[in-house]
Amino acid sequence: MKKKTLIILGLVAIFGLGLVSCKKDCKCVGKLNGQEVVNTTSKTKKSDCKGTYTESYMGYNVTVDCTWGN
Repeated sequence: MKKKTLIILGLVAIFGLGLVSCKKDCKCVGKLNGQEVVNTTSKTKKSDCKGTYTESYMGYNVTVDCTWGN
């Protein structure tokens, strides 16, 4: 009986960890000089969905803002 209980608890723990690292929507918006030019959504893990990135080069301002969830 103890073995069955341990196995069930182990499976529940593994399933719980799987839910924590599940893939959700990563929404990214790309702007060039403040005007939206790209808007994408993909399924990814939170660690692969980066926050905000801004770069200026030769008079162009590029911003990519990504949010994870939902």
